[in-house]
Formats: sequence, structure tokens, C-alpha cells
Amino acid sequence: MSVADGVRGWAARTPEGPAVVQGERTLSFRGLADRIGRVGCGVVEGLGVAPGSHSAIFAPNCLEYFELLLGLSDAQVAPVLVGATSDVRSLAAVCNDSESRVLFVHPSLEETARAAELDTVRRIVVLGEEYESWLSSARSSRLQLPRSSDDTFVILYTSGTTGAPRGAVFSQLAKVIQYLAICAEFRTGAAKERSLTVGPLSHGATLAYALATLNAGGTAVILPIFHPEVLLRQVDRHRITNFAVVPAHLEALVGLGDSMFGRYDRALLRLVVVGSAALPPAVKEESIALFGEGVIQENYGSTEMGQIAHLKLEYQERKPGSVGPPFYGTTARIVGPDGAPLPAGEIGELHLRASSAFYGYWRRPAETEAAFSGDFFITRDLARLDEDGFIYLSDRADDTINIGGFTVQPRQIEDVLVRHPDVVEAVAFGSPDPRLGEVVHALVVLRRGAVPGERELLAFSAKHLALEKRPRRIEIVSEIPRNDVGKIVRRTLRESFPASEGLGSSASL
Repeated sequence: MSVADGVRGWAARTPEGPAVVQGERTLSFRGLADRIGRVGCGVVEGLGVAPGSHSAIFAPNCLEYFELLLGLSDAQVAPVLVGATSDVRSLAAVCNDSESRVLFVHPSLEETARAAELDTVRRIVVLGEEYESWLSSARSSRLQLPRSSDDTFVILYTSGTTGAPRGAVFSQLAKVIQYLAICAEFRTGAAKERSLTVGPLSHGATLAYALATLNAGGTAVILPIFHPEVLLRQVDRHRITNFAVVPAHLEALVGLGDSMFGRYDRALLRLVVVGSAALPPAVKEESIALFGEGVIQENYGSTEMGQIAHLKLEYQERKPGSVGPPFYGTTARIVGPDGAPLPAGEIGELHLRASSAFYGYWRRPAETEAAFSGDFFITRDLARLDEDGFIYLSDRADDTINIGGFTVQPRQIEDVLVRHPDVVEAVAFGSPDPRLGEVVHALVVLRRGAVPGERELLAFSAKHLALEKRPRRIEIVSEIPRNDVGKIVRRTLRESFPASEGLGSSASL
């Protein structure tokens, strides 16, 4: 089984059906299958890259992304996906760590690619004229290779929330199972589906939703760069049925208001999946009012596991605070400090098992072994399961704040701060303190036109939090800093917002 086989199947059944759309360009299933074959033959026969090797893709969302990804993996030259916002050092780190032999780069990123010290890359191919010339000279047939469902499909580098990025390796079978599970869970397994690709394709979740649509015979419409009004325009123009975003995207869409939404037809849009970070309650309420009941659905996942839980509409009122039950085909358990499973209701570390999971970190056997307990992946997230098996997140174990011996979870502080009527979003993290080790530092985003200052917010938190959990500093910001896939990285916040004396000095403890 391979992901490319799904595309080839639809090329035989509906050859002229639209597979990928970007602007005025449309690639049919027949055309996509042809170019998949050319990429595979071109990289092995034309560039001399041996099956079993790796090659990297460094590009923003574009039509070529799909043919490269599927063509390379089908030739057993596993694609390594590099985020389009990567700088010279980050690009070199991923390419060198993965031992990539070829780098396919978008023209807008060529300067960065040329400046990077790429130790293992033997050839840089620039998309556009050079790429099309190379592709046209390659055979379009599928390479005759010994194949297995365990062949590597893709290597996704983690966002590095707890350390240096690592390459998570996924098999063909794992991804086929994941895409089938997405279709089953979200009911998107139909050729009439038209999915808008909003987030970066280098991110596992964005890639999964797009390829799940393609493997069901639907159409992936590419949004190269996010802009809220452009997104609505694409929904209208292409009769989009579903798309996935992060909370920051949704917040920008909500900011357009009713009048802007009214200009665009969203009649066929039935699903907006929100993931990568917690959805602020205020943004969720406004989103539901604009998109309609049942359209906004939350997803919890990770690079290594893919989709973990899905909060459907019917669960949202019945299970407040939950991220949903385990995703289709996923088993969850909560484990205590001694490694023993905990009963329902008790908080511990969340462990997960699924056939769609990664099978290890590239060239990191010790870290791979440490990531698993038997065949369960150790998420490092603190959570509890209720009697029905629904997951309730507490926080990441790595984000715990230690204040003079008191253990504090950032989510506890954030949940209080967003209850203030003028706070739209909040994030809490630990800042170094010479006396207590750490103190709580928080960033908040206010509603448009709101005016409360730090004193008022500190006083509000003091009414609802124990002394040791109260923020010692609350900064008002226009937006919460996130990485390129919409995640809040508390380690980065600690570096960007150092501890400072002020209204919330540690002297108050």
C-alpha cells in the first residue's frame, strides 16, 4: 500500500477530475499521476539518487509540492519537508541531519538555499523553468522496485517545543491508515469534497487533510499565503467544503466581521477544523456565530501521532473542557509516575497507541526508545480520561512551572485569565526568579477597544488563584507569538519575554 496508489486509482477512474488547484492552474488526476512518475524516474535515473536515500522540499504551498512529495516517496527517496520560514541555519540543520541528497527549492527561497552550508546535498533544483525542464526529460512510468508498506513515506521534523527538531519517520502504511481515518472521522471521504489548504504543507496536519482529500478522489485547493479575506474569496470561488486552520487564523477571520462574511458564499462549507493550539473561548463563540452550528470542530494532535482526538459538535456541550475521545483507531491511557495506568478522573501522563503513528526519530535510537513505553507513545502531555474515555488536557509535563517547590500548570492560569470579560487569549509560562526558581509570567490579548491595564488583570487573577499560582507579571500584547505552524512555544516565550521587576515582583510571595 502506498499513498501514491490512491492518486493512481483516481487517475484511472476519473482521469480528468481536478486533483490540485492553485490560482488559475489545475492539475487533473491523470496529470498528477503522470508527474508523480516523472519525479520518481527523474530523481533516481536522472539525478542518480539511490532508493533508500532522502531529498528535501523547501517551498511555500504550491502545486508542485504534491507531485514532489508523492513522486519522491514512490521512488523510495523519502521526502524531507522543510518549513518555508526556515532561515539558513535551520535549513542546513534539517538537510544535513536527514542526509538529503537533493534539495527542491521554490524561487522565492533560492537565496536562502544557496547560502546554506548543505553538507550532503549534491544538487539544488529550483522550481519553475529548471524544474519543468528536468521533469520533461524524465520517463512518466513507475519505477520497478521491490516495495513494502513499511517503506518510508515522509520525514516530518518536529517544531522543537522541547528541544532541537527531530525527524519523525512515517511509513506508507501509517499514512494510508491516517488518511482513511480522517475521512471516516470527519466524513470527508467523497469525491465531491473540496478542501482548502491553508497552513504550511510542511506541517503534518495540513498535509494530512490535503492528502486525505486527494486519496478520496476530492480536490485540494492551495492557498499559498494566508489572508483572511482571500481565504473567504477562495471558499466562494471554489465551492470549498472544508478547511483546517490554527486559532490565530480563525481569530483573523472573526476580525473581518459580519459585513465581510456576507459578501462571500459559504453554502457548501460544512467543516472548519481548528488545531495546533487551544482555541480561546471568546474566539470560538464568535466563530460559531459567523460560520454556523456544527461547522467549527476542534482537533488535538501531534507531529508523531497525527490526529489524537476530535471534539465533534455533539460532544461540545456534553463534555465541556474535553478535547474529545481518542481519534478513530487510537488507544489512550493515563499513566502515573510509577508507570502504572491510572483510573478515570486522575491526572497523569497521556500515552497513545495507533497504527498511523511514526515509527521512530531518524538517526536517534536512544530518543526513539525513550519516546515509547512498550508500543505506546509518551506524549509528555498531562491529562485525564473520564468514565467514557474522553480526554481532558491539563498541560505539557515539560511546561510545568516550579515556584519555590509548588508545581503549577500554565493552563490553570490561562483558564482563569480568559474568564476576564476583556481578555480574548492568554498564555502563561515560567520566568527565572533568583529566590523562587521561577515565577508566573503571562501574556494577554484584549478585545478590540478594551482598556484594562496590568493592575486590573493582576487583581482579577488574585481573586481566582492561590497565591503561588498568581502571575507576577502580565503583559498586554497585540498577539501571542507562535511558530510557523501556529503553536505556542513556551520555551521561546521565556527567551523573548525575560523576567522583570514591576507590579508583579516576586517580593509579593
